[in-house]
Amino acid sequence: MKSAIKSICAAAALAVLPFTAQAQNAEAIAQCMMANSGPSEERMMKDFLIAVLEEASAEEVQGIAMTFGFAVISLATEDCGVPFEQVQGIGFMQASERYGELMGMKVMEDAMGRVGLQ
Repeated sequence: MKSAIKSICAAAALAVLPFTAQAQNAEAIAQCMMANSGPSEERMMKDFLIAVLEEASAEEVQGIAMTFGFAVISLATEDCGVPFEQVQGIGFMQASERYGELMGMKVMEDAMGRVGLQ
């Protein structure tokens, strides 16, 4: 599940912008994005996971991924101090993957907690 979520967020970010090699502290950026995430980011992750699980059309899944990718870029640049030109770097891709992993785990842990399975 973790690797699928990481791949989802990387694909979402890749759908938005191409990447070039630039160093960033991926874990710190991912943690900052988590700290600044709210219900709308959680909803986007849930929507994505539901669309994939329900075998939605590729176009629908790509649309959700694109929206989530823009949200990830917004979090990084507006709330975490990442210069926009650095969102094309490998460091941002790594941070996006980590953020996707963290957000996916949060969504799943919250869901399991609601049904008493955590």
